[in-house]
Amino acid sequence: MEKLDNKDIKWRYQIIDHGTAENPDFRVHEVYFNAVNKQVASHTVNAVSLQGYESKEEIIKDLELIIQDLKGADNKVLEIDKLNELFQSEK
Repeated sequence: MEKLDNKDIKWRYQIIDHGTAENPDFRVHEVYFNAVNKQVASHTVNAVSLQGYESKEEIIKDLELIIQDLKGADNKVLEIDKLNELFQSEK
């Protein structure tokens, strides 16, 4: 994998399917990607947690950002198995 500058890495909320075609299991993760070629560079291991907020406004702000990201034109559902294969092949 090529070395990227921090300015080349962006992130967004994205759905990752942890299930199968017969039994999908959609979860929202933070996904990091190369801003130049749009390839996924990494993702959070755990799905986004909506716990520990100190105010209603904070959680609403994060939920609005999550929804905005998920509705993005180039934000498709990723498959965990394909991501795991991609990252294994880069080692």
